[in-house]
Amino acid sequence: MELQIKKQTLPVNEIVLDSQTEQPLECDVLLPDYCPDIQRILNCDVCCLIRETHAAQQRLTIEGELRLTVLYVSDSGMLRSIDQKQPFVRHLDSKTPLENPITEVLCKVDYVNCRAISSRRLEVRGAVTLKVRAMNCSGCEAIRDCGSMGIQLKTKSMDINACVSGSENCFVLREELELGGRPPISQILFSQMQAVLTDYKVISGKIVTKGDLKLKMLYLPLSSDEKEPPQELEYTLSISQILNAEGAGEDSDCCVTYEIGGWELQPKTDMDGEMKVLSVEAQVRASAAVHQPKTLSLVQDCYSTDCELGFEEKQLPFLHYLSGLKESHRIRESFATGKNAQSVLSAWSRVKEQQTRYSEEGIILSANIALLALVLDEEGIPQFCEEVVQVEHTVPLDRGQNALLFGLRLLPVSAEATVNGSGKLDFTCQLELNGSVYSMERQSAVCAITPDEKRQKKRREDSALCIYYADQQESVWDIAKKYNSSVAAVMEENGLDHDILSQRTMLLIPMF
Repeated sequence: MELQIKKQTLPVNEIVLDSQTEQPLECDVLLPDYCPDIQRILNCDVCCLIRETHAAQQRLTIEGELRLTVLYVSDSGMLRSIDQKQPFVRHLDSKTPLENPITEVLCKVDYVNCRAISSRRLEVRGAVTLKVRAMNCSGCEAIRDCGSMGIQLKTKSMDINACVSGSENCFVLREELELGGRPPISQILFSQMQAVLTDYKVISGKIVTKGDLKLKMLYLPLSSDEKEPPQELEYTLSISQILNAEGAGEDSDCCVTYEIGGWELQPKTDMDGEMKVLSVEAQVRASAAVHQPKTLSLVQDCYSTDCELGFEEKQLPFLHYLSGLKESHRIRESFATGKNAQSVLSAWSRVKEQQTRYSEEGIILSANIALLALVLDEEGIPQFCEEVVQVEHTVPLDRGQNALLFGLRLLPVSAEATVNGSGKLDFTCQLELNGSVYSMERQSAVCAITPDEKRQKKRREDSALCIYYADQQESVWDIAKKYNSSVAAVMEENGLDHDILSQRTMLLIPMF
């Protein structure tokens, strides 16, 4: 008799790459002719940006850049800056082939040293750690049903919300912004840009996304008065992008993120010939993970009442999407600067380090946040202030739940600082926390069945029934398999409703 097998493709999600690599920062910076000499370095700021990721076979390629901004006081006591960009490409190899992976790249600036070799030359040395994880969205063929040769199947039903696909799209946003009543631009001293998702909608295999691009900029105004203080500008630009998302439907849960991969700011002349137009070009990486609810029927054991049977069993990982994490965290701090600060030119923040740990309450995210500000002292000389604070956020989970936080992003979206009456800085910072929370579970599944028709089982001719005294909590499956009967026949013969026996009892086992 021909074996009639029906198969299914089970959605399997597994972390196939969990590694870290170091990206060195080494550069010598020569000041252009238009920059005045360095008298004192205020701050050396390093920002790590990921442009895009590529997966091919067992290699993940990460493209990004280290963006360096050095703020300094010139020989005339004025605030100046110099920028440097260092592109990089890193390759990470996985022991397992990468199949439609969803990637997470976290950057941590380990250290940066900046020193003036001369009044016109800087030496910068540092290192950035890239923490990388990749999760496959793949499938595994397994047995769903088999209706011949007396084969009996033990199945388990499991409801999951599986990650079925991932999508990534890199695009460029270009805008020209007018300064309005602000003075013309002489030089851009410092800029910071963040991309924030505000909404998305799933429409038959596509995700329509919307968001905001937040730009903060400090610039020197073009003026005959060298003592005129720098000007701070903030803009919010709208973003929209459509992502192709295989398997996405109205009942899908999607985790969508925007991430800045780089930006360029260029002053331009307006109709009157004044530098009052700002050309903005931003590289944005939009990514999404699509989760689809599914009810799986896993075959976990089998035997045949007709012949001996061999089968292949695999332990498969299943990640069940519990929820998307999107929460805000506000920091309010007051601290002494020791700089006799009189006014604030600009304030911003950086995530210096973040890590997660697990407790009985849930997943605990802790991070060190640097609160940064440029101020003017009582003599009008620029000074730099920094205070590092620790924040902690708990993601509640059911006790004993095996959970994983993936795609974690802690994003500073706004920062403000003012000098209070005591000469301290009152600092307010808004953070946005994004990620996906999964529960992890490994289950066995039968992937192949091989009957041995040459080894037929002998049928009992002496009796049609056998008496068996079963213990409490014993499985009908185990009993039927032991006596080469079927679960359905045993339950029908004894009027049973459940596979697990609630008490000690005598069973009549039909003999095949």
